[in-house]
This record gives sequence, C-alpha cells and structure tokens, in this order.
Amino acid sequence: MSSQEPEPQQEESAERDYVLVTDADTPTGELVVLQLILLRANIRTLVKDTAAATTGYGPYVEPISVDTNSAGELARALRNVRCVVVLGKLGSILPAAQKAGIQRVVLLSTAGMPQPGGFAALFQNPADAALKEAPREAAVRSSSIPHVVVKAGCIQDVPGGSSSINIAPLNSSSGRSQQCSISREDLASAIVASAVHELPALQRKQGSSAAGLVFEVRDAGPGQPPDNWEQLLNGIPAV
Repeated sequence: MSSQEPEPQQEESAERDYVLVTDADTPTGELVVLQLILLRANIRTLVKDTAAATTGYGPYVEPISVDTNSAGELARALRNVRCVVVLGKLGSILPAAQKAGIQRVVLLSTAGMPQPGGFAALFQNPADAALKEAPREAAVRSSSIPHVVVKAGCIQDVPGGSSSINIAPLNSSSGRSQQCSISREDLASAIVASAVHELPALQRKQGSSAAGLVFEVRDAGPGQPPDNWEQLLNGIPAV
C-alpha cells in the first residue's frame, strides 16, 4: 500500500477491528507487528518510512506516517481502530483516542523498574529511552480509556520462546526493587496478548477513571512461554 493515510471512513457504523501500533519501526514494534500478522489481525502502524514498511510487510499491514501531536492526523489514523498499542512517546494520542472512542490502550513502560548500570547500560537500545518516562504511564492510568500497562525491567535482545514467563500485578508505578529481565520477543508476546484477548475486567469502571490492568512481565528461567495468555491475563485484578 503506497498511500500514507488510511482511506476515509465511509460509515460511522464501520466495524472497529484494527490494532494501531505506534513506533512500529522500533525493535519492539517490529516484533509486535510480526506476531499480530501471525494472528491475522488487521494492523495499522505509525512509522517514519511508509515505503520501507510496505516493502517489509506487504499487504498485511497499513503503514502511515503522522504527527502524533496533531489531532487531525491522529483522528485519521484512529479510524476503525479498536486498540492502540503505544510503544513510544504519547504525544496527543490519549485525547485523540478518547474522542475516537478507542476501546483499549496498551502501554509498554519501564518507568520505576530497575535498569542495568555501568557498562551494561551502554548496550541498551536507544529506542527504549521513552519507556522510562513516568508521566506517560501516569497519563494512561488516569485516563478514561480502558488500558493495560505492561511493565518490564531489562529488555534483552536475545531469542525468546525458551523461558517460562512470570507476570505479577503491580498496584503502583514505582515498580520493583529487584532487577528483572525479559527477551524482547517474549515481551512482544505479552503486549500482543494484552491487545487481542477479551479482558472482562477492563469493562468495570474504577471511579472517574477507566479500569486497567498493570503487570510486570519477566523471564522466570528455562521452560516454555504461556500457552494460554488470555487465562493468565484474566487472573490479574483490575486497578
């Protein structure tokens, strides 16, 4: 697809069946998109280079380039979108998503989570820098949009799929004091599961804010990844 913008919405009643992935040209974004493709999801991505994304993904993805601080451009990007996966800076996504009636926001965050120091810190991917910003998590959690915040510690660029995965609910944005790690591929699996599965807890209103799930995901040693992410996620209490 060569167009940089989605086709205009023809009817207000059009089905909301797209997942919009922001920063889809980052290492985490690419893995999230690939896993969504395998699930045959309808995918729209925010990228810097739409031509490169079209070459890489072909007809399986609708790539667009927008200014995430522009309400008008975001409104076009959010047409027919059910869920927004935020993998970078928020910009004006939250107010635009609220106006568009988005049903779920999934945010990746490392805010408050212990990170490697010293020499190991030099090998952290620059694309992950925005994930440390606590205000983006606070904004999502105080919003009126149902949301899932996936929190990770040290994100490692190693093959996934060979470790058991532990998820634990977090009731504050402070994270944990003990450093933990997870492969980027396994982290992408948690993000995708949070975007596509039915999560009844998100339908329950929590005061003036929408219900949300907030959990830490980490490598729990040799083993197998979860075979039923939906059951696992539905065991997390809403906050």
